[in-house]
Amino acid sequence: AFWPTSRGFDHFSGILGGTADYYLHDLMDGYDYRADTDVDYIANGTYDTFLIRDRANEVILGHDKNSPLFLYLPFHAPHDPLQVDKSYQDIYSDIPDESRQKYLGMVTALDDAVGNIIDSLKQSELYENSVIVFLSDNGGPGGNWPPSVGGYEMEYGASNWPLRGSKMTLFEGGTRTVSFIHAPKYITPRVETGLVHATDWFPTLLSAAGLEHDEDLDGVDQWEKLKNASLPEPRTEMLYNLFVPSFLGVVDMDSWPPLSAIRVGDWKYIWRDYGFDGWSTPAEQGTDDEPGEPKETKHQLYNLASDPGEKENLAEAEPEMAEMLLNKLMSTYEGMGAAGNYSYPRQSAAGNPAFHGGLWEDGWC
Repeated sequence: AFWPTSRGFDHFSGILGGTADYYLHDLMDGYDYRADTDVDYIANGTYDTFLIRDRANEVILGHDKNSPLFLYLPFHAPHDPLQVDKSYQDIYSDIPDESRQKYLGMVTALDDAVGNIIDSLKQSELYENSVIVFLSDNGGPGGNWPPSVGGYEMEYGASNWPLRGSKMTLFEGGTRTVSFIHAPKYITPRVETGLVHATDWFPTLLSAAGLEHDEDLDGVDQWEKLKNASLPEPRTEMLYNLFVPSFLGVVDMDSWPPLSAIRVGDWKYIWRDYGFDGWSTPAEQGTDDEPGEPKETKHQLYNLASDPGEKENLAEAEPEMAEMLLNKLMSTYEGMGAAGNYSYPRQSAAGNPAFHGGLWEDGWC
């Protein structure tokens, strides 16, 4: 019931999980590539970015331009494992870090694939009437965080410099990502500096398509603001995250207070965070003098307008602001009820691909 074709999509192509091999499409001895609900063995051996590119082009070129089309392309790249054709990696052979070479090569292969898909939209006469959104889910790994777990070895080819922190932290380097929306029929090019959260895209795209949506969604409808920069900002505050740290499984830490942060206007307050808390210099700019050790941080207040790199903690200098934001977090947590103490279920051997013909399957839980 939770597969894409059971949740509104007509078709699905790709992996169900994450961190699978880009060519073999396997993880922990289980194969994971599907065409709708069928296992797609033909995909085995072909680079994942190219598979997504080719399937997208097939859909676009075969589509009736007079009918609506929603195409969701969650490219695996540049998520770990860091794998790319050597021809792409060699573009960056002058950088003295193999992981960085591979990461940049993966981004370049992704860039080429996106460009190819844009060409198909133009060829199909869909481009001018399309709304194209490009976004990322989080910052890249860095400073040895997230850590290697079990037999899985992490590589750290990303860099969030000059922002602080990494993936799986609440600093800007782990949470502020690149994004753009391209809609030649509706939007005049500009740089948008207002707050936009990932959850905003759902109601925003529904409005762009002329569809109604519930008003009690997590996201804020940004469509009118995107079309008209003179309108007031739809979003003035943002919850980064708020959860009891029970899922990490790699560190021994107290469950209270929750890992959480909030932003109101230019002010950001971190109640508690854990992970890499430094600034990871990209290899092309020289040797990283801060390889990183995971740390716990608490009671941090930053003014992101004057200090986007989060270098000066103002919690002691601005105690009233820090207290106000902390109270907002505490109130939010109390309002979550049982959901505030949610934790991931324990792993079950029943899901092991060895019990399902070497495939990642559902139905066992």
